[in-house]
Amino acid sequence: MSIEISKSNGYIKNMSEEILYHKQLQYKENPVPFVIKNTAEMNEIAGIPHKHSYFAVVWSFNSSGKHLIDFKEFAFEPNSIFIVNPGQVHQIISDPKPEGYLILFTPEFLAGSKYSGSIIQRLKFLSQPDNSLPLTATKETADMLKNFADGMMDAFHSGNNLRYETIEAYLKLFLIKCDEHFFNLNNNDKSGAIAGNPVAESFKIMVNNSFNKYHKVKDYAQELNITPNYLSEVIKSSTGQSPKEYIQARVLTEAKRMILFTDRSIKEIGYDLGFEDPSQFSRFFKDSTGLNFKEFKDSFLLIP
Repeated sequence: MSIEISKSNGYIKNMSEEILYHKQLQYKENPVPFVIKNTAEMNEIAGIPHKHSYFAVVWSFNSSGKHLIDFKEFAFEPNSIFIVNPGQVHQIISDPKPEGYLILFTPEFLAGSKYSGSIIQRLKFLSQPDNSLPLTATKETADMLKNFADGMMDAFHSGNNLRYETIEAYLKLFLIKCDEHFFNLNNNDKSGAIAGNPVAESFKIMVNNSFNKYHKVKDYAQELNITPNYLSEVIKSSTGQSPKEYIQARVLTEAKRMILFTDRSIKEIGYDLGFEDPSQFSRFFKDSTGLNFKEFKDSFLLIP
């Protein structure tokens, strides 16, 4: 269960500084498509709010602490597994040397064959509008996942010229097992309904890529070459949200990120998000959150 972060949590700091990172995946200062390390090797950036352009799997074996993802707070529990999507703002507050695995990979890493091109979209636990909730693995599942992770670690540090092919195979097995576990825990709700539905998958990808350009349902329906009514029917049955609600939720999430973690003016943020009139952006934000910009930002500031 998640809770909204409040002023009393006191984790967000140095708000006058630009602390939002767009880090490319690197290992020993070289660009790479995949990295795996022990969580004890996490660098100092993990402890401040940041985001990056790749996926991050944070698996805590027995650490205590908190993981903040897009303004929600989650407790680390034994064998809790978090999947952080590209663009999500997160912050890890844990033991000095937590035990577990940190698995990082670019979206392109799993798009290398005709069979795996859309595997990320087909994974149910990655296809939800809000997939921040951690997976808590059973001992049986954790043992199997650890075998896959150990295989990735061994291959990553080997000199084998096929090491990335080996890692890709283990990573797919790891994610598919996580997906099965997620589905078993959520088989009575709409979880995974987007996965496997080509219209819903295309809509989700398009919203993520164009939310700052298109705000109207008809624009997405036109791009998908379907009617707005049909799009509404598909998305409502897949997510429980209307397309308009889905689009607005994505715009609002990005607005919150930019307000809290950048020094850009409200006018600049509104323009970047596709609002030509600042007053229109102000109304949208107030209607969505019940707060004006200052009230929202002040509610996250650390009290000196």
